[in-house]
Amino acid sequence: MDATIGTATMRPDRTLEMQLRAATADGTLGDAYFTYPPNHPQYRRMLEHVGGLTPGQSKPVPPWD
Repeated sequence: MDATIGTATMRPDRTLEMQLRAATADGTLGDAYFTYPPNHPQYRRMLEHVGGLTPGQSKPVPPWD
């Protein structure tokens, strides 16, 4: 299993941007880009998953269990 599935960045307005990638054993790739403004229902969950961020900071996104 990969140690990371993408990158999360917090914009100056505290919106989370997540650029993610998944790959299957046969080499099929899937890319996704998500944005979560602070009022989004999943915002806190996503922020906690990456271990917190501050505006302007980026971190790798670990895989979910």
